Amino acid sequence: MSGLHIFISHSAKTDAAKTLLHGLSKLLNKHGHRVLLDQDGLSPGKNWYNILNWWMNNCDTALVLLSKDALKSKFVAYEVSILTYRLRTNPKFRLFPILVPGEIITRQ
Repeated sequence: MSGLHIFISHSAKTDAAKTLLHGLSKLLNKHGHRVLLDQDGLSPGKNWYNILNWWMNNCDTALVLLSKDALKSKFVAYEVSILTYRLRTNPKFRLFPILVPGEIITRQ
């Protein structure tokens, strides 16, 4: 596969977030990219923490699906900290925040 390795950070609990996540994953795969997604690439009994870290440190691009649940998630916060560090230190790395439709995020 000659496409990009794309990591997706998310906390897809709502129907809107799940629909966006699966739609993006399917579209990216269709266009020859390898999507690094916890639901597809991690299996019980594996050291998922090390796998996620390897994915984040070696992907070409990352997407962060922003939803109310994602903003509350400690896992998403951890992933965003690693991904933004990569963005600052690697000029070839790309990071795209994506707002989940219908999930208005306001300051509180």
